[in-house]
Amino acid sequence: RRRAERPRMEPVSAGDRLAGRYRLIRPLGEGATGRAWLAADEADAGRPVALKFAPAEVLDAQLAAGRRLVHPGIVATPGECAGPPR
Repeated sequence: RRRAERPRMEPVSAGDRLAGRYRLIRPLGEGATGRAWLAADEADAGRPVALKFAPAEVLDAQLAAGRRLVHPGIVATPGECAGPPR
C-alpha cells in the first residue's frame, strides 16, 4: 500500500507574524492534511490560538464541516483562511 504524498506547505518559523496579528510560538503537531502551530493573537491581548496550515481545498472543506457542529465541547473557529505566510 502506497502512502499518500504530504501536501507541500509554506515554511514558517517560531516568531513569524501572520495576517498582521498572529505571532507563531511553536509547532503543536503534524498530520496527514497539515500542520498546527500554537500562536498568540496580538490583536486580542496575546490570546493563545491554534493555527492550521494546509492546502486551501482541505481548509475549506474542514471549515465548512466545522461550522455545522455546535456543542459546548467543540471550539468555535473564526473561519479565516489566508494565503501563504507573509
